[in-house]
Amino acid sequence: MPTVEDIQELLHRGRYLEARVQAEQALRIVPEGRLKQLYALALSKSGAPEAARDYLEPYYRSNVNDPETAGILGGIYKELFKKNHHTPFAQQARDTYLKNFQATGNYYTGINAAAMSAMLMQASKAKEIAAQVAAGIPAETDDFWQMATLAEANLLLKKRDKAIDYFSSVRRVAGTDWGKVATVHNQLWLLSHFIAVPREITKLFSPPRVAAFVGHMIDRPGRAVPRLPDALEGTIKEAIQASIRAMQLQVGFCSLACGSDILFAEALLEVGGEVNALLPFKEEDFETISLRFAGEHWVERFRKLLKQVPYTFLTHEPYEGHDDLFSFQSRIIFGAAVLRSRTYHTEPYLLTVLSETDLQRKEGGTRDALSHWPFPANIMNINPESYLAPTTTGSNPRPASYEGRLERPVQYLVRVDLTRVNPIDQGKFDEIRNEVLTDGHVQVDQTGMRFTFAFEYPTPAFNFIRQLLIYLPPVTEDNSWRVAIHAGPLSRHSFHPCEALHRLDRLEGFSPPGQLCSLFPFAALLALETQWFDVVFAGAIRSNDSEDETVFQIVLKKD
Repeated sequence: MPTVEDIQELLHRGRYLEARVQAEQALRIVPEGRLKQLYALALSKSGAPEAARDYLEPYYRSNVNDPETAGILGGIYKELFKKNHHTPFAQQARDTYLKNFQATGNYYTGINAAAMSAMLMQASKAKEIAAQVAAGIPAETDDFWQMATLAEANLLLKKRDKAIDYFSSVRRVAGTDWGKVATVHNQLWLLSHFIAVPREITKLFSPPRVAAFVGHMIDRPGRAVPRLPDALEGTIKEAIQASIRAMQLQVGFCSLACGSDILFAEALLEVGGEVNALLPFKEEDFETISLRFAGEHWVERFRKLLKQVPYTFLTHEPYEGHDDLFSFQSRIIFGAAVLRSRTYHTEPYLLTVLSETDLQRKEGGTRDALSHWPFPANIMNINPESYLAPTTTGSNPRPASYEGRLERPVQYLVRVDLTRVNPIDQGKFDEIRNEVLTDGHVQVDQTGMRFTFAFEYPTPAFNFIRQLLIYLPPVTEDNSWRVAIHAGPLSRHSFHPCEALHRLDRLEGFSPPGQLCSLFPFAALLALETQWFDVVFAGAIRSNDSEDETVFQIVLKKD
């Protein structure tokens, strides 16, 4: 049986869906209070605050003086308020926090009661509670969260100078811990909708500016018209460094091919930034295709970076001439930057090192790289041609690639399990399915009422997902469905076992009823569809190769 410690560790690591499953298993055997708290927390964190509320409320009513239970339930009500903008949720959050603070004096429930009072436009009550909270914390504390509480209390008390002093200390202690910075920033962002927050404070917690990066590799041997020759390395590195400073970039998403990718990663690390590398296929093949032709020193720099930065292989399968993996990679880099910036309520930026000639011609990878970026005003390009002497025209050798129709293209996978859906709702699904099947670029595998759709192109897959979210029924005890989605290489003609299907199977095992869950690659692509979908972090799951895979819940945007 999973223990409390096991579930706490899963929650600490962000593996909320697994914590949810393990807590359910443990509660069937020992329905004790701490497990109930953890189960409710796992429900809320994995994208189901309504279910978490319904589950925890009965337990709370017999444990109103427990700060942990009150803190979790108050947080669930607060999340529902943020999600639905429905004032009664704010009232429930405030009352839950306040009742516990009055009984226990706990500063966490106290400061939340004060903040929620401000959001209810009850300024005098907010001040009253904030004063009580501040009185219970030593003024010279060096504990980060106590300092943050004193800062927020003085803000609510309208003690401007003291609030600025405390927030300045909080920011200094947080340093480059962007998790702490984001937590304070998000609370200030929420409060700023209801009270005046001095600009001096909001500037302190300005979130890191996030960027996606794409750019040319070092020229291959024999290129007739230079684009990024090895001799330009130092010049382009300086231009990237200047752009990072000008754009004030602190978080970047990129590949690690020879040339501009590696130069960007190194430059961002040199100024204390955070680099996140996304790689398109098997490591050995990546070294061969994207590094070794330019010299072993690029391979060495690549391997050094892998020891310094977090990285993700979008698939561990081989390259085998499948150039679509590069376009897939670029779009995911863009989507990853969008997802990260959304956690800060900001827009990401795009920095590129791309030939202006290629941009004007809109050829190949350059066209693919830029056509999917959703924020055209947030782009800065470094044109390597501007650093080159004029040359005569000529034909450039193209790298070897697979000719003809790819046999293992990237496909967009949608797993739909309607085993527990009633016949009427199954009939509506049949209409959607039949419409999808008129497209010759989709294959379907069916076992009973469990379907796997493999779309060759993303747009029909996006449309299908949208239709599912519109027409699948609300989940009840007797009528429920599961949908899991992923994207990766798959044989065009069959559903033979492969990495993409294995990962989809793993995700399906943890997908809760009534939620559409996605692994990171597909979620990043949907994040670029800004008019249709909201992509909500739902935790992580441990894959069989001991890697944590990020999971997102996909919901329709509200009008």
